[in-house]
Formats: sequence, structure tokens, C-alpha cells
Amino acid sequence: MTTLAVGTRCSGAEEALSAAGSERVRLVKPVAGWASKKCLRQVTSAAWEAAVVETGMARWAVDSSAWHPKKQDKSAEFQFLLALIGEESERKGVTQYLRWEDRVRALMSRLLSRRCSALALGLKQADVTVARTKGRKPYLSQRSRSLSSLDVAEAKPNFNFNVSHEGQYVVIASEPFCVCGVDVAAPDQFRRSGAPEQDVEKFFGTMRDILSKKEWAYVRRTPEPAAMAERFRYFWSCKEAFTKARGDGLAFGLGRAEFDIHLRPGPKLAFDATVAVDGKRLDNWRFAGEELDNGHIVTVARGPPEDIIDAQGEFKATIGHQRVDKAHFCVEFNHWFGWS
Repeated sequence: MTTLAVGTRCSGAEEALSAAGSERVRLVKPVAGWASKKCLRQVTSAAWEAAVVETGMARWAVDSSAWHPKKQDKSAEFQFLLALIGEESERKGVTQYLRWEDRVRALMSRLLSRRCSALALGLKQADVTVARTKGRKPYLSQRSRSLSSLDVAEAKPNFNFNVSHEGQYVVIASEPFCVCGVDVAAPDQFRRSGAPEQDVEKFFGTMRDILSKKEWAYVRRTPEPAAMAERFRYFWSCKEAFTKARGDGLAFGLGRAEFDIHLRPGPKLAFDATVAVDGKRLDNWRFAGEELDNGHIVTVARGPPEDIIDAQGEFKATIGHQRVDKAHFCVEFNHWFGWS
């Protein structure tokens, strides 16, 4: 028997070729069946792994549209991956979706959360449990945090993560000190999955209260509808990442936050942003955004733990340092690792 890094087992002797000629392996635990070796492959000593182990900072993006198991959620691969999620409520959170695309995104976001947490805090994957705040923000449980070694816990006292999925991409960001949020905003044709593309002006009409007059002026500074829609996504991803980092999500009126976008020089679309809430600028928040591919805009928000909104206090209780030195806000980590 061969023990995989994820804590599951497959039979090394029982391999076969599918009808399409791809190599498969028989799964024994936690579910039985056949799965492609591509599904189980492990990249060792990779930069993405080393970065989160060393710093606790992750920026991962997965193209969820690239996975097409023949039997979808009935396939052995899907069931195998679903079984890696220990919490029944989180598994139900995957299977509750009606559309296959949504189930894939939900599954991948939960797997990324667990893998990222295990690497950052030196945990076994089976020891990682994820809880949620009243506002549905996911966080690593206090029980799991207590299993990390003292030196790791001291180096990453506020380890937290956030996930987002829309269009092609599922993304995760994590931080060792600052509280973080992430959002990916997809173009209409990817977000609506084959539905006719919406008229830009009609769409803007439904969103008129989301952006301020200053933000709308920035959006409309270009005459091209596609370019205007892309600029709208800059602001949408910033606002979503901000509220997800805080923990109150859409309970926070997005129109209260006004962003200034500062494009970075270079061939690739990337920007930094600052935020003002109710007219008051928040100097201890940082925002970094960029285009992943096909117009998908991703933004990471980083802020102080004292700004966390947590009605029950359980997430905030996992934060070791409630106040963070300003130097930690100046640390930049904007390199995204991607898979398809």
C-alpha cells in the first residue's frame, strides 16, 4: 500500500488504463473506486508550498473549469475528494448546489482551505477542521490551531485565510498577522455560464448605489462597454474583499466604502487601492488587485485584527495578537500561483 500526503491510501499494485488511455489507480480509503493519477498527483518542493510553509502567506488560484470527470459528482474522483472534508456540514455545503460548476467551486474552495492551513501551521490534513462565523466567514478552528507547534504558532499568531470563487477561478489568500479577504470578479460571460450577456448600462442601473459618484466617474472614463465593465470589477472585488476580511460580508453596505484605484506600471493589469468608509480614509488597510486571465479580477484585502466583525467572538478568539505592528501591513506578497 502507498500512503499519500493527504492521508489517504491507494493500491500501488492495482493500476489500469481508462478507455481514453489515461492512467488510473484504485482507491481504498476513504472511498473505494478508480481515479486518474492526475487527480492524485503531488508537486513536491514547489514554490507555492514553500511560500506558505515559510511565511503563512498564500495566493493560490485554480481554474475549476479544467476538471471534467466523466460522471461528474458521481465519479470516484469527486467522491474521493469530497471525503477528505471531515465536517459533515461542509460536505453538505458542497452537495447542496444544483449546478455541477457550483459544486466543483465549493469543493475546491474547501480543499484549498484545508491544504493551506495544514502547510502553514505544520498540521496533518486530518487534523484540520474549519468553522464559520455567524456571517459565514471560514476560519481554522481553535482545536486545530492548538495542535501546531509553539514556534510555528508564535511565527504565525494570527493565521487566517479567505476564499472566493466565480467564473473559471477558485482562489485563496492567507496571512500570518493581518486579517485578510479575497474576491475574484468574473466577466459576465463566465459568471452567467452560457446565459446571454447582459447590457452593460442595464447592469449598471441595478448597481447604481454600490459605487460612489467618484467611482462611477472612474468607470465611465473609458467609452468602451467591455472596458467599463472591467473597471467596475476593480471596485466590486475591492469592496467584496474588504467586507469578507472584516467578516460582515454583505451586511456591510458596499456603498459606504469608496476606493481609489492606482494602476501599477507594467504589461500586466495590476493595481493597488486605498479605502475610505463613510468619508474617512482607513490608512491601515491595504488592497492589491490584478487580472488572472480572461478578465477575471482578483483582489486581496489586508487589515488590522481589531476591525474584525464577529458576533459570537469565536473567530476573534483564534487571533493571537489583536494589535499588529504597522510593519506587517507594509509586507507585500502579490505573486499568485495558479493551476489548471
